[in-house]
Amino acid sequence: MYKEKEPLITIGEILTTQGHKGEVKVRPYTDFPQRFQKGERVLLEKEGRLAEYEIASVRHHKRWVIIGFAGIADMSAAEKLAGYLIKIPPDQVYPLPEGHYYVFQLVGLPVYSLEGRYLGDLQNVLPTGGNDVYQIVHPQTGQEILVPAIKECVAAINLEEKRITVKLLPGLAD
Repeated sequence: MYKEKEPLITIGEILTTQGHKGEVKVRPYTDFPQRFQKGERVLLEKEGRLAEYEIASVRHHKRWVIIGFAGIADMSAAEKLAGYLIKIPPDQVYPLPEGHYYVFQLVGLPVYSLEGRYLGDLQNVLPTGGNDVYQIVHPQTGQEILVPAIKECVAAINLEEKRITVKLLPGLAD
């Protein structure tokens, strides 16, 4: 399932136990909580330690996902999982509609203006409530540009060419 050195994607965090049969309450870090499926193998990570587990049961309760893992049969064993992050390799992420991207796919990509000028690398995607904002930082100059992630500003995202092209509105790069 997992290849060493491959970046992992966090899809949830184990908060606490749920009941006395070894289940745990999970805060999903995904827009697709249905992605947790019985039989799925996931990696649990805490303080640099990784362990692979199989999901034995799944149910949803309000905004939480209640998961039972194979081999975790009681509350005592489940308590030890509190604080672990649930991770998967990038090739197991839920597919997105065309024109939508995961943050991990974009961070680190070089960003260019419509004229072809290198602006820097996408350092972060900042959620603002209305729309996300791309934080672009030039590695040599340290200049930071904040570009709204809207159609009027993001001209193209090409994952194959590893390139983002943006239209700089007046005042964005001053």
